[in-house]
Amino acid sequence: MGNLWRKGSRDQIFFLASGITFNVLVTIVPLLLISISLLGVLVESSSAARSQILDLIQRVMPLASEQAKNLLFSMVEDRGLFGIVGLVGLVWASTRLFGSLRTVL
Repeated sequence: MGNLWRKGSRDQIFFLASGITFNVLVTIVPLLLISISLLGVLVESSSAARSQILDLIQRVMPLASEQAKNLLFSMVEDRGLFGIVGLVGLVWASTRLFGSLRTVL
């Protein structure tokens, strides 16, 4: 057990683990953009989904529901841009993530 602890300390495993964690967190951002794009497609294509989302916004945020509706519809209009930026960002972030995993392992 002592040898394992010394080897881990010598190889700086906690520093390497923090690097992997940072790259995972960076990769989550493009995934969120892609999710917003897919949600925009769903809201645009289905009037039932749109009405359910608007009802949910009204129940959750009654005072700020008008601003939330405006934000939602502006995001639906920009869903293509969110998707493109998300895909490009995902490719970039995933190459960094896999590169750091390769280096650490």
